[in-house]
Amino acid sequence: LNALNTLGLKPTVDDKDASGRFLLDLKAGGPGGKAWDLVISGSEARTAIQGEFIPALIDNTNNGSSLIMEHWNIDGINLGKISNLLTMCGVEFERDISVAPKNCTMPINENFLVLWPQDPENQILHQPNEGLRVTSMSQYWSEWFATACSNGLWPWPYDYGDELRLLPSSSSKVILTTHSTSTDHHAALVSCQNDRVLFWTSSSHNYAYNRVLPLWQNMIHNALKARYNTIQSQAAQ
Repeated sequence: LNALNTLGLKPTVDDKDASGRFLLDLKAGGPGGKAWDLVISGSEARTAIQGEFIPALIDNTNNGSSLIMEHWNIDGINLGKISNLLTMCGVEFERDISVAPKNCTMPINENFLVLWPQDPENQILHQPNEGLRVTSMSQYWSEWFATACSNGLWPWPYDYGDELRLLPSSSSKVILTTHSTSTDHHAALVSCQNDRVLFWTSSSHNYAYNRVLPLWQNMIHNALKARYNTIQSQAAQ
């Protein structure tokens, strides 16, 4: 929401944590029955977005909406359902971004969460903010995991997100990866359909606010731009 506000944008609907209402809005469509300009499906709580949301997200995308999906536990959704959305974007689940500490109180070095820019010409890395650095980890989940582990509420390993890989002949673009030399796998941010659909499979809470806010601004700006470019292209035909 802060990313929208700082871009001077006001959401038509903000369902916050009300996942049931979010699903109803997805099924109803935008005002007047038109497509939403942008659907943001953010799931910091891993269980909030499940398989029943996927057909509605696909329908909205097929109707012309742009989509930004932050989901860092893709393998926690029924893969038979979410695979349809992933395949539409030319990607598939690769593996968890995880670490297995020897004990609950062991300090975690989160350098494995640094994300490396790929596809250097992609405007998501440049507009409206230049110089994105998805580093400076927050230790948010490390502290949460350690507390839950000490209380017997969370098993090892600690799962910080997911990685995607491109399907053969995919036209999607890998934008950020967990490995500096990876261009078609280890992906944490993927763009498909000319930036109209974006998958973000790390967690916003993994990073310092001043690093992740500019990224969200760029994702929103470019997803909306892709939506309007599609509308203009269709009008010109």
